[in-house]
Amino acid sequence: MAAAPEPIPLRPVPRSGATVEGLMDEVGPPRGYPQVATFMANYPEMAMVRRFRGLNARNLLYLQAELVQIEKELLKCEKDDAADRHDVRKPYFAKDLRWLIGFEMADKNYKQFDLIQRMRQKLKEYNDVLIQQTTLTKISNPSDHNSKVMQEWFSREDRANWPLEGDDASIWGHDPDESKCDPGTSRYIEDLIAISDVSSDVDRTTAWLAEKFVPNYYAKIANRFRKGIPPYRQRSLHRFTLIVATTLSSLLPVLSIAVLYIVHSMPARLGIIAGFTAAFSLVLTVITSAKRAENFAATAAFAAVQVVFVGSTGSSSNVP
Repeated sequence: MAAAPEPIPLRPVPRSGATVEGLMDEVGPPRGYPQVATFMANYPEMAMVRRFRGLNARNLLYLQAELVQIEKELLKCEKDDAADRHDVRKPYFAKDLRWLIGFEMADKNYKQFDLIQRMRQKLKEYNDVLIQQTTLTKISNPSDHNSKVMQEWFSREDRANWPLEGDDASIWGHDPDESKCDPGTSRYIEDLIAISDVSSDVDRTTAWLAEKFVPNYYAKIANRFRKGIPPYRQRSLHRFTLIVATTLSSLLPVLSIAVLYIVHSMPARLGIIAGFTAAFSLVLTVITSAKRAENFAATAAFAAVQVVFVGSTGSSSNVP
């Protein structure tokens, strides 16, 4: 007598009134695309896809070749119609649009207006693709750290463990059965773009924390307790540096005024003004993403406040 087959494990039955979000948190998304999509949604910095440089270039070149052919036919048609001595109407096509449109609508044998319509349609398609290509080139690649975390999450057995099985599985990390590359290294790493492009809005301190400090911390310290570099939300680091920058920018003016109040020597005061002004500018440059003009304006205002304070204390306090 054959043994009874083992029962198939079922997902927990949702409780009455349970929401979709709550059920998803309990049982998790299905393995595959839903799992990858949920991971990217929870960690926007890990949302990276291919830009398909080669295919986009081919598409643009094919459209360009079609336009060249239409241009060649249209130029020849315009010359032939203008030089036609058998049909007195054709020479007027280049002089009055009403002749071109009117006779094209009445007689299908004239192809000049048909070529113009084809040109318009193909030009619109070509220009749309060209604008899209230009936009794609401006989107930055994901950072090395985020790419490494994504590949590690995708290939490790204790993480996603290769959730995709199709040809697109090699986008974020190649098949470990292949021996040409190191396991977990994507062959398309240079073709990836970051959907959530926060690199242009990130200051130097946040970038240092995300790219240097956190990876080194997990590699040298936290790895002893937990293997691998876990993903984290970059906006948390950005919020931390924002708090630090706000605190320092608030304290520096007060601290500089306090020091200037205590010191009575004019040469020393000038040195203090220079030092605090340089420190203020350094804070703006390193901890914020302020532009150069904004940094200059804020630094000039800060220096002006100190100069006004020194001038308002009176000359009697300036004796060394």
